[in-house]
Amino acid sequence: HATFVNVLIFKYIKKHSELINKDIFIPAKRINIIVPDNCKDTSGVIYQNGEYKPYLLCSDYESKIIYNSSDSIILNGKEIEFILSGTDYYDDDYISNEDVLVKGNVLSDEGIYELEYIAGTNQSVKRLVIVLNRDEFGSIFPTISLNGGSVVTIKVNEPYYEKGAYAYDSLDGDLKEMIQVAGSVDVSREGEYRLYYIVTNSKGYTSCCMRVVYIVA
Repeated sequence: HATFVNVLIFKYIKKHSELINKDIFIPAKRINIIVPDNCKDTSGVIYQNGEYKPYLLCSDYESKIIYNSSDSIILNGKEIEFILSGTDYYDDDYISNEDVLVKGNVLSDEGIYELEYIAGTNQSVKRLVIVLNRDEFGSIFPTISLNGGSVVTIKVNEPYYEKGAYAYDSLDGDLKEMIQVAGSVDVSREGEYRLYYIVTNSKGYTSCCMRVVYIVA
């Protein structure tokens, strides 16, 4: 089976030669790999430096390409996350009793980005963020949009009225009740505050949008 998969991936990479020197996630359905019935459509392989590693999201197990082991850091969210190109990335953060340095950056351009979380003891864990092409994969993600403007400016101690967001999915329909909001606004202090609106559909695909609130004197 491994040889069969290698041949399929080789043919795919050869056809898309511009991807040879890039890490890339290849959905299983694109290279005709049969995924077990209990696994999600997001299953596939990660192609890295001429080698492939399986990435299966299944109901009873999860085979990942990253194996995190640290007594000092526990990642919130998933070790591998998917977003669409042109989308702001919101990090699910981590739990640690030590000071943690986060190395790496996630751009809005298509590609694979690595974030490394390093504790004071030099223990570290990693997260991969895979930015998919919006035109190619946009239909599998829920649509989310803000009610009101994406930038709000109010004066110190004036009330801030949260207008929320709206989310929809062609399979699940109205997802407004599934939206989670991360971040807060302190109207008593000047500054820039970012609110992230996050929604996940029943297939496990997540979309996010952001509002910036400026509190000014």
